Amino acid sequence: MNCFNLVQNLNEYYSKKYVNDNYIKDLINSNILLNDEYSSQDYLWEDLKDICSKSDSLYSSYYRLLEIAEAYNCNSSKYNMDIDIYILIKRSLRLLSKYYNKKSKQYGNWWYWRIGIPFCYGRICLLINDADNNYKDIIEYNVNRYIKSPFCDLTYANMASICRNLYIGGALCYNEKYIREAIKYGANAFEFKSKRQIKLARKLHKFFIKNKLP
Repeated sequence: MNCFNLVQNLNEYYSKKYVNDNYIKDLINSNILLNDEYSSQDYLWEDLKDICSKSDSLYSSYYRLLEIAEAYNCNSSKYNMDIDIYILIKRSLRLLSKYYNKKSKQYGNWWYWRIGIPFCYGRICLLINDADNNYKDIIEYNVNRYIKSPFCDLTYANMASICRNLYIGGALCYNEKYIREAIKYGANAFEFKSKRQIKLARKLHKFFIKNKLP
């Protein structure tokens, strides 16, 4: 298995042919960078004033940083391979790692911690072609906590999403074992358990229609 080629393929898959440079400019301009701090306050952009209590704020910052990484990677963007943008992304990842790391106490919606943020984080690392040590620690943590533990509390879609994140992480960390586990457990996510859950979803859908529920 050639992990280098896999990283290249994933990079191409998640690369964008077009980004809105004006929107990216607004994001960058609202992110006042002073060394490794932002406006002398310990948050990234305005919506992270409650970063220590709102997981959606943490997720939204990773997502915005992902949008900047997409511009950095996009050939048609004026920010393509801009060294200042690369530095901004790396410093932002270091700042956010204070709140999202293997020792972080999870708060808010579990989806952001197990699926949403790792997905954004992995794509950022792909697009800038640089997986930092915090990301590698996060992947190892997620493997030990979510992959090696029973999936009984997850729907098949969430199981598949976690395995997708592991697949990306395996490629970035050049870890063939993670890739094989992602494929194995990802396939299991669509076996007997998914059929049962699909039937349940259909029953609930009929129930909602019958009772005029949203």
